[in-house]
Amino acid sequence: RDTARIIGYEALVRWAHPEYGPVPPGDFVPVAERTGLAAQLDAWVLAEACQLAMQFPAPRPRIAVNITPSFLVAADFLPMVEQALAASGLPPANLC
Repeated sequence: RDTARIIGYEALVRWAHPEYGPVPPGDFVPVAERTGLAAQLDAWVLAEACQLAMQFPAPRPRIAVNITPSFLVAADFLPMVEQALAASGLPPANLC
């Protein structure tokens, strides 16, 4: 039986710099962490990933979103996850 269907995927953030080209996450994520912008970046990636996940036909695959430790311990982490899910309509079971 052919079961070739997507059951999950991972959201990966990349930066295409207009002058330097592709900048790997290993270069820009530490800078975001040092400057206090990592949680904002994570919140944006989370919201975008949830929105994009809803574009898949049902049954929707699960999406894995990596986050930085600074976002995980942020006071607004859970409300941001709830907001991303509510705004997109993605069922919580589809996010990991």
